[in-house]
Amino acid sequence: MNVRNSLRGVLFAGMLIAVALAAWITVIGGIQLRFAGVVLRSRDALRPLLVALLLLGVYATSCRDAFSSDIARIARAWSRVAVAIAVACAIAVTATAWRWGTHAAGGADSFAYISQAYGWLHGWQPSPQPLPARVPWPSAAASLSPLGYRPAAGPPASVPSYAPGLPLIMAATTAVVGPCGPFVVTPVFAGALVLVTFLLGRKAGGATVGALSALLVAASPVVVFQSLWPMTDVPVAALWTAAAVLALRDSRASDLSAGVLAGMAMLVRPQLWFVPPAFVLFLLLGEQRVRLGLVRAAAFCAPVAAAIAAIAITNSLWYGGALRSGYGTMGELYSWSSVWPNLQRYPSWLLRSHSALVLLSVVPLVGYRRWGARAGALCLMFLLVAATWLCYLAYAPFEEWWYLRFMLPAIPATLILAVLGIRAIARALPEPWGRAAAIALVLLMLFTQIRFTRAQQMLGPLRDGEQRYEEVGRYLKDALPKNAIVLSIQHSGSARFYSGLPTIRYDLVDKAWIPSAGEALASAGYKPYAVFEDWELPQVRELLGIAPGAPLPWTLIARMREPVGVSVFVMAPGTAAIPVAISIGPRRECTAPAGY
Repeated sequence: MNVRNSLRGVLFAGMLIAVALAAWITVIGGIQLRFAGVVLRSRDALRPLLVALLLLGVYATSCRDAFSSDIARIARAWSRVAVAIAVACAIAVTATAWRWGTHAAGGADSFAYISQAYGWLHGWQPSPQPLPARVPWPSAAASLSPLGYRPAAGPPASVPSYAPGLPLIMAATTAVVGPCGPFVVTPVFAGALVLVTFLLGRKAGGATVGALSALLVAASPVVVFQSLWPMTDVPVAALWTAAAVLALRDSRASDLSAGVLAGMAMLVRPQLWFVPPAFVLFLLLGEQRVRLGLVRAAAFCAPVAAAIAAIAITNSLWYGGALRSGYGTMGELYSWSSVWPNLQRYPSWLLRSHSALVLLSVVPLVGYRRWGARAGALCLMFLLVAATWLCYLAYAPFEEWWYLRFMLPAIPATLILAVLGIRAIARALPEPWGRAAAIALVLLMLFTQIRFTRAQQMLGPLRDGEQRYEEVGRYLKDALPKNAIVLSIQHSGSARFYSGLPTIRYDLVDKAWIPSAGEALASAGYKPYAVFEDWELPQVRELLGIAPGAPLPWTLIARMREPVGVSVFVMAPGTAAIPVAISIGPRRECTAPAGY
């Protein structure tokens, strides 16, 4: 007995050490120790993880009774602290998103959402925004609309390309907490997403399933990545998951509350047209009495219909038609030819980032009663997953893995179903192999997700790279004269946001005017400048009609080299200057815009 207890202790300690080592390598990136003149180095988390799983198998085989009792004790303890685990995961995700998130209004998406939030806060929405300058070429409205904006339908003006839901939430938080308001939203919703995943998982299969699902969602690469950006993906996923939790409560108040959250989700991302019908179908089929099902569906649909009406009115004001959007017409966005490329890409991205074990999400479809899953929750989760996929199968295809973000409303349900699939396998196998297999599968899935996240270098480089928008914008505000006007492409929004100066989309200036745009602006009383990133320079040369690699016909006055090359030019002829170096300084939290 003493020998067996000693073996048990050694195996258990070895497992803990191996798992801890795998976690350290996965999170930190490697380990190096020197012992008795020998250097021990490891940079691959898979090896210690396999050692841990091997020791687990030996433990389960050689100490079956002890293993069974230990696992049962751990399962009971896990169930007791399930809520604490979910809360801890939510706090960790929120803290990570705030610490490593991009607190800059850069590019198209971030700038457009944040600037629109300030627009709502200052009262110019939903009316089109007046153009910030007068220019002589015919495409004035287009060229004076920065990234994330487009010409309004009607008199010359610009309007956001993005739906108003998230900017309205950002405007509310900005009114409360100040300039940090727009950047608080996504981290808070990221934590909420983890919590509502726990609640949905608990409804589907109990506290243990909920806690494991919350853990996997917190470690999901696409959740982590999108929680770093002030964008719609995480908020809309949290809203739809929360709506699912409420829809499962089977009361009129809950159905109405689910509809309110669904309406908010539609305002945040109107493209998810198939998701509300999925909820309606669930509410209708979930009741044996037709009348009761209709009452539940009506309670859900009332706020959703109000949100859709608000979207239609906004689209009419901004784009000239209820069915038009800032992204383009339905024919421009959707095509049957996109279905096959998307069927290849989205599943591949999901398997690469979450492991092939995500396929276990289909297991609960078979004999769900046998596995202890709740039929109503399973039905709603499968409907939510199917509806989300249907919304984007015919959508314009993209190349990067992080466009899996479009599927984020389905990710929590998918991972809950995968956990239920793992539990089904565990129950189908004889003990102690069932629980040993469940532990092994959860660990493999979790480590695959964390490993993928680390490989993408999300935490650090992304935040620092986005800060360039603010640094360049602050330079323009401090160094340029009041009558300056900035021609740009990628920085057309951020330069306006941080400097308060009018900007022009250089790529949308009428082609015949491009070579003389600087002179035309100078004649109109402006002092023209240009801001371009290095990767944009070939396009700029093509627009100017000059040879590849030829010097641009302007004077360089400022230059950022790292993390991304950015050049600032003065377009006035005969200007001489020594270029100023722009660098990424200490991180500034939540800079207030100069353009509002």
